Amino acid sequence: MKLFEDVREPLANNRYFGTLFLLPILLAFVLGGTYLKIMVALMGLRAMYEFFVVVSHRGVKPLWRAASLLAALQFLLFFLDKGRMNIVPVLILLLTVVSLITTVFRRNYDFLDAAVTILGYIYTISFFSLILLIYRMEGGTWYILTLFTIAWGCDTFAYFSGRFWGRRKLIPEVSPKKTVEGALGGLLGGSLITFLFGLIVRSFGVPLMHPLHFLAMGLIGALFSQIGDLIASAIKRDCGVKDYPKLIPGHGGILDRFDSVLLAAVSVFLYLTVFLGH
Repeated sequence: MKLFEDVREPLANNRYFGTLFLLPILLAFVLGGTYLKIMVALMGLRAMYEFFVVVSHRGVKPLWRAASLLAALQFLLFFLDKGRMNIVPVLILLLTVVSLITTVFRRNYDFLDAAVTILGYIYTISFFSLILLIYRMEGGTWYILTLFTIAWGCDTFAYFSGRFWGRRKLIPEVSPKKTVEGALGGLLGGSLITFLFGLIVRSFGVPLMHPLHFLAMGLIGALFSQIGDLIASAIKRDCGVKDYPKLIPGHGGILDRFDSVLLAAVSVFLYLTVFLGH
């Protein structure tokens, strides 16, 4: 028994072993359809759980039941192909009303609990739902791949830029290891790799937007991606915790691994709807 425990411990702490847990997620995003809907729902619900657990360290009492029921309803509507853009704000409004009513009739909850519940729902459930809304657009699968190219491309370039050239701290109170040079490298690398991705896609005859749109989307998305990373770090620091509840060995929780993807999804969705009319 001791032998298996000795073997399991280093595996659980091995970042590369944890990558195996990410493969089903990546596969679901590539396959799309039902696989994507189920995976996004699971990730959104898990992310909301992680957010609520962390803010509980500040004495906040999230309205778990109301938020969970409405989140499940939202993803069910998407699963049944009934989910449209208007369902997202409608359910946010419904959660707001329910949360405010709860603070009146259940005095163990206050308005801070209601506000944090609504914020957590938007930050996790609504933002993850944007991935499904992007997928529903014409060329949605390619735009989903673009989203991950932006987020993880930016992360990769920011990491290596900061490691080799990082000198000046970016916002040490929020994320001590991040540097100005790393952030600039992430912006440049994220936009360029997205531009190259656009060129490759068009070379296969896929009728998507002009490569310059990929460049612009990559630049804006890389900025949002890094802000998303900082937001997730700020939440943890404000709540006095080091990590979100662990799920993926070597990678932490969903919010540790997909914090940049969430804000990048916001930027991609806004770019496609505002500038390209999707």
